[in-house]
Amino acid sequence: MHKEKSLNEDKKAKIKRIEYYLKNYKFFKTAKKNLNNQINILSTIRMDSLCHHTSHNYEELTKRIRYRLNEAEYIIESVDLAIKQLNSEEKQFIFYRYFENYSIEAISNIIGYSKPSIYLIRQSTMDKLLIGLGLIINFH
Repeated sequence: MHKEKSLNEDKKAKIKRIEYYLKNYKFFKTAKKNLNNQINILSTIRMDSLCHHTSHNYEELTKRIRYRLNEAEYIIESVDLAIKQLNSEEKQFIFYRYFENYSIEAISNIIGYSKPSIYLIRQSTMDKLLIGLGLIINFH
């Protein structure tokens, strides 16, 4: 019984992590653009005009920005690939619930399914995303 409860809590925590990525998807895309802009700006700085101390700081800053950029790209690509595998109702659910922040009731009215059906779509979607995003939620 204790092991089953622990597994259920683990699943809930993983779903919360997936929801975090979905709710913040647009911000990850914005971060990617901003990080690319930062790298472009930094690349215009002439390395040979920097003193050794500044050069080291420049390299560290560039390394941190590239790390964050890679992280954002990884999250965006993982979410995109996982969503591509969903059926049309599940994709609609993701769009309205997480990208547009609609309530379950509003989604029910838009899609034309009952609220219990929307909850079943949610469950099916999360079950698939637990598999599709399994590496990302375990990695971060």
